[in-house]
Amino acid sequence: MSVHERFDLAKWVAECGLGPLEGEARAWAATQTEPQDDPQSEPIEEGLPVGGVCGPGDLAVIEQIRAGLGVGTLGPATPTDVFVWAMGEPPRREATKIGGVPYRPASAPWPKSKDGTPMELLAQVCFADSKDVVSLPGGMFRKPRELPGDVLLIFAPGDYLADWDDDDQQSLVFEWQPLGLTDLVRPGDAPPGRLTPVHGQIHRTADFDMPPDGHPIYNLYSGKSVGLISGTKIGGVPSWGQGDPGLPGAHLCTIGSVNPVSPRYPLLNVAAVPEGKFGVDGNFLMMGDMGALYLFADGKGRVRWTVQGGEVRGAAACAAYCNSARVSKSVVRP
Repeated sequence: MSVHERFDLAKWVAECGLGPLEGEARAWAATQTEPQDDPQSEPIEEGLPVGGVCGPGDLAVIEQIRAGLGVGTLGPATPTDVFVWAMGEPPRREATKIGGVPYRPASAPWPKSKDGTPMELLAQVCFADSKDVVSLPGGMFRKPRELPGDVLLIFAPGDYLADWDDDDQQSLVFEWQPLGLTDLVRPGDAPPGRLTPVHGQIHRTADFDMPPDGHPIYNLYSGKSVGLISGTKIGGVPSWGQGDPGLPGAHLCTIGSVNPVSPRYPLLNVAAVPEGKFGVDGNFLMMGDMGALYLFADGKGRVRWTVQGGEVRGAAACAAYCNSARVSKSVVRP
């Protein structure tokens, strides 16, 4: 039985498809004084989401563009489980989420920072539905090792860069927990958190980090974010913001900043950004300039991590009309 709710791609393609973006692109092109080579090649900038996958439209657009390009033409595929966010706590305590009340025994001592202050749950990642897409490296002539638990909890002291950064690997605390815990910490017993919690629906897809030379994906302004998904995901290929730092071990997962600014369903259970506001809420996880936390683990499950700032590149911002024969070049200013 799956721990996570499954992302309904067909539903969200119908709700947040390329069609509305194409209409907006045509409307934008009609307002320009200079003739456009292709009205559909210049999707309007205003209102398009930025950052990695956050709401359902981001992922729906990526998968539609991939289908139009022809998934089989994109080169080697690396399986990955991507998460799309909904506001609030998940139906099951052990499911993947950012912020909120952690899945851990009530009797376990609470993690504290070096000055004795209780830490906040930054995120928890449940690998129960994803064990076939990630494994730990084995020793010489040994098979890959299994994860030391089903759920990884990540605790942080205060704010990124102000209270924790990757110059001090001990500034974050990691806990592995098994499924099946019953005597869980109660919401009222957990230290108050500052993050607005979100929980994820899961979607199995793939990363394509080496499309063939000359492939039409390179005509897209944000072609990289179509082939190599940024956001929160298990397994797959890291979408580095500033280059591979060479962390030891295997890529476990990436935790992306939460930036729900799309005007159409910025989150699964939020239909629109509140009137007069730039985003849904100002207290979601944000690491620098929409950065991401990358987690790697060695054969004993010891976690190494780094944070890198991300480019401003939205999934829908690279949306261009495409089919199996052709892709228009998208010119969207970040």
